[in-house]
Amino acid sequence: MNIVIMQYLSILEERQLKQDVTQVLQEVIEHIDYDANRFVKIETGNDGYITSVYYDSAYLQEVMHLIIVEAQDTLQEVSEFVYEMKLGMFTRNIYLANTGPIVHLKLKTQPYLQAALNVKMEPYGLNNTLLMIGVDVHVHVYTVSPLIHQTVMLTCYIPLVIQIVTGKTPIGYTNQLQE
Repeated sequence: MNIVIMQYLSILEERQLKQDVTQVLQEVIEHIDYDANRFVKIETGNDGYITSVYYDSAYLQEVMHLIIVEAQDTLQEVSEFVYEMKLGMFTRNIYLANTGPIVHLKLKTQPYLQAALNVKMEPYGLNNTLLMIGVDVHVHVYTVSPLIHQTVMLTCYIPLVIQIVTGKTPIGYTNQLQE
């Protein structure tokens, strides 16, 4: 096998796999039922200052577990993907590489999923904070096709809550160290 063909097949498999896995994860997220209002609780004092912003980590872990279980089951069911390449790739001639009939190659996969919560708070204008809570899904896929086998690692960010926290922020913190 020509090294150029192997590299091309590797890139083709990885691109096709990213598209298919991302599509499966989007379908899984659409079918999971969760209450976004339970994630974040904001408390303000009588003077209008924000006293605390916290999130329900137990409920976040529960939703993250549902996402991983559903995605793992769906990817196990759809463990066979088909990708296409031109027959001219096997001629070892760069001028004929994109010619000829299309050959369909089956790709068998063995996925393994991991997830981690991703919570970010960033300044967003004056007296506003952007709160983003999501799940980073790491997908390790071992692929086997007639011509090549490899392990592909993909990372997808799935946002669960994007919220702007509006209110007066305190100038200093009570737990601040004195110099």
